[in-house]
Amino acid sequence: MASTQKIRIVFVTKSPYKKEENEIFAAHCLMADGTPIHELFEFDIRAVPIQEILHVDLKLMVVAEAMSAYSQLKVPCIVEHAGLIFVDYCSESYPGGLTKPMWENNCAGCHCLLRRDDRSDLCRRTQWDDSGRPSR
Repeated sequence: MASTQKIRIVFVTKSPYKKEENEIFAAHCLMADGTPIHELFEFDIRAVPIQEILHVDLKLMVVAEAMSAYSQLKVPCIVEHAGLIFVDYCSESYPGGLTKPMWENNCAGCHCLLRRDDRSDLCRRTQWDDSGRPSR
């Protein structure tokens, strides 16, 4: 393969687990045409302290974190924030971005939410497309 300049991706996280996952991804995954990820992309993991707001709205949280990271780095970057939305509480997006403090407090108050006979639709994964609308 001819030598080409790699695309640099700045990923902001302080999580050693996300850094390890990224290293595994870059080392072992392939593009659709079979090209190894590490031949095309250079991942620049930065442990930048960013302001984290707590809110049920995951999009609001991620946008705020991205703005915080960009204001410090002054380069395009990726931030990530995991959350959980129970199917029975989709309209409220609950617990959304409040998952972290719930787990840190031994899931205080959420045990009743997990007591269900049918766990097949307990949660869903939501991503946002380029238009800012939720997509599955």
